[in-house]
Amino acid sequence: MNYLMLSNFYFTLCVISSILLVEIFINFKKPISLKILMLILAASILLHNLTLYFNWGLFLNVLTRLTMAIASINLLYLLYKHRLNRNMIIASIILFVLSIINLCIPVETLPQNSLLVKFRFLNRVMISGGLYYLYVYLSIKLAFSLSENNLYSKKIKKWTKITIALSSLAIINNFLNAFFPSYLFLSRSISAGVQLTICLLLIYRPSFLNRTELGLTLSKAFKKNNLEQINEENFIYEFYTKQYYLNKNTYIDEFAKLMNVNSAALNEYIQEKTKMSFIDLVNKKRIDHFILIAADKQYQAYSIEGLSEVAGFGTRHSLYRNFKKFHGGNPSDLLRIYE
Repeated sequence: MNYLMLSNFYFTLCVISSILLVEIFINFKKPISLKILMLILAASILLHNLTLYFNWGLFLNVLTRLTMAIASINLLYLLYKHRLNRNMIIASIILFVLSIINLCIPVETLPQNSLLVKFRFLNRVMISGGLYYLYVYLSIKLAFSLSENNLYSKKIKKWTKITIALSSLAIINNFLNAFFPSYLFLSRSISAGVQLTICLLLIYRPSFLNRTELGLTLSKAFKKNNLEQINEENFIYEFYTKQYYLNKNTYIDEFAKLMNVNSAALNEYIQEKTKMSFIDLVNKKRIDHFILIAADKQYQAYSIEGLSEVAGFGTRHSLYRNFKKFHGGNPSDLLRIYE
């Protein structure tokens, strides 16, 4: 009865992790390294539960658990350092290779006191110790690196704490599973619960992770007052009222100087307020203006190139590309309707 319940849990996790894989692939934009790690984590959860559900054997079971652990550690490292380095990648590869060596040693057919069995046990201890050390070290470093004054650090802190707690439970559980096989049912139940929570955490991750560089959002330099120094009335007047977006040469650095603020802070302000980048906001407003003047009799004699120029686009191609992106269809069809 208990194992039937676990089997249903594995199937549920297969479905949820599949949804998570698709959701991350579609919605997550950058940084690409964080996207890849999340995809690896979701894929390893999916494969691990497929392995348990269909009873595909110990080899895949161990490898998928190890992949989850390594992906989690690298994810913590990325949140701490904002980039992966060569040493971390090499350490991950070494741990992975050591695990494969362990799996290839046929302990069932060897005497208990043989050198290979002792080597396998020592290797297992080294792998577990390496994973545990990296995890504890990175968790402490990450916890202290999140600045209280950083707007985004505050948003991610709770999410990170839960992630660290879950990873701790998973590593302790892996230790139980590796060295105390009599606790198999308990170990697998805890593992399934941890994986489900990880999937939900990744699905309901802080939204700003989908679209910004960690080096900017999580650094100590980016503080809440960077957003507060931007005067909203001034932004609305300069960008919307004076129609800054109609200038053919629009650059965020130039607009930041006009607003007398830092360009990085301005970019994040726009992301926070509009959920778009500066250039997307500019192009969307240009398309809105193009649609407006296309219906105006004053501009009836203008060609599509002329209307494109009035709307702030440098080329016809740029108009067509952004029209399709922000409106859908073709600007020529819109003009024919008005004619």
